Amino acid sequence: MFPEIACALAAMALALGPAQTLRPYEGPAHVTARADAAGAHRLFGGRTVTLPVLVHAPDPDSVDLRAVLVQLTSSLSMPVADELDVRLSGDTAAGPWLDAGVSLTPPEVKRESDFEIRFRSRRHGESTWQPAGRLTVRIYPSDLLEPVREWARSHPISVQDDRGRLVEFLRRQRIRIADQTGGGGVTLHVGSRGKDEGRFLLHGRAAILFHERETDTPYLLVERTGPGIVMTVEARFLDRLETDPQAQKLLLEVFRRLHEQLALMEGVDR
Repeated sequence: MFPEIACALAAMALALGPAQTLRPYEGPAHVTARADAAGAHRLFGGRTVTLPVLVHAPDPDSVDLRAVLVQLTSSLSMPVADELDVRLSGDTAAGPWLDAGVSLTPPEVKRESDFEIRFRSRRHGESTWQPAGRLTVRIYPSDLLEPVREWARSHPISVQDDRGRLVEFLRRQRIRIADQTGGGGVTLHVGSRGKDEGRFLLHGRAAILFHERETDTPYLLVERTGPGIVMTVEARFLDRLETDPQAQKLLLEVFRRLHEQLALMEGVDR
């Protein structure tokens, strides 16, 4: 039911940082990623996004800048969309670095795939375009959480969420939310933990406690408590679920681990 996840939790944490490729170019403009745009280059297929970039252009008023999305394979590089004009903005008096945005709609993909956004520039009136930089982007399937949606059809999920963020996200993903978990369900708990961990098992088989904390690596603890299990997840990622594929992959990994633990527990109890 759950696909194999290539990255372990620690590897996912490394991937949560910003990705960028910076290469020297001699043309009238040079494009690089913004250092504060963590996760901006992990994209869902089929969704239109605007990527923030920095452009080094000493004379921006006389520069044309274009970008094209290219799919990378083992044998060739192939453009997957028309070339785009990139508009420069910002205060030119503040220096040669300008803010810019590249709006594009990545194609749908069946698996994680690597692409590049390739830039080229020229001065007004010139016929020759020169390379202006490359940004590596990774595109993910638009429906990463389909295994969770399927799992929820036979394992009731209820949510105790102080702010309602997780509940709203799961509903947008069409993941079934139950009022009560019953004997074989799971409770997802976000926010204050309440009286104690054991109370989460009164109406279900398992509980997942999400502690939104900044950590170097996501931390997951599994504890057997009476007739069920409690999983504690320490990582800050729930606020990025809507836009960051790696955050959704981490949630998918949590459910995969839960599925394994429940299967193991059922085998021991028989």
